[in-house]
Amino acid sequence: MELLYWQWAVKPEKPDPQGIEKMVAKMDACMKRLTKALEGRPFICGDMLTAADCILGYSVWAASDKMFNEGSLLKDYPEVQNYVSRLEGRPAFKKAVSAQFQ
Repeated sequence: MELLYWQWAVKPEKPDPQGIEKMVAKMDACMKRLTKALEGRPFICGDMLTAADCILGYSVWAASDKMFNEGSLLKDYPEVQNYVSRLEGRPAFKKAVSAQFQ
C-alpha cells in the first residue's frame, strides 16, 4: 500500500502506471483472501476482535480512505467493506482514529 499511497496521495503528478497496476493486483489478491477468511465470521479469528484485527484492520481501513484513489481498492469486496464498518463502529477504534488525526 505504501507505493499506492505515494502514487495517489503524495506524488500524483508523476504516476508509475506499471507500479500502480502491480500493487493493485497484489491488493486484489489480498482482498480475495481476506474475503474468504471473513466468511461466516465478523472478525479474522472468529467472533471476537483480536490483535490480528487491530493490525490488519488498520491497513484495510486505510485502503478504504479517499487517499487511496477514493477507496477504489475495496470497491469489489463488500465483505471487506462490512468488516471495515464493524471496526469503525467500535468505540475504541473511533477514539484511536480521532486521537491520531487531532
